[in-house]
Amino acid sequence: MKKIYVIAGGSCIGCASCAEVCPVHAVKSLDDIYKIDEDKCVGCGRCEKICPKMCIFPEDGDEK
Repeated sequence: MKKIYVIAGGSCIGCASCAEVCPVHAVKSLDDIYKIDEDKCVGCGRCEKICPKMCIFPEDGDEK
């Protein structure tokens, strides 16, 4: 199983820290809220570690 990350949208403050550290550019802004593209996410966890609001969490996904 590949680990992917999701952002709890209600807690996101739109600081863009997660987008800046993503090595595959899987984090995108949608109306000042950031979302992770599950197809691009490689599961490195950099976004989770840098989030000042701790609103990014791992979820299990199917490896592609």
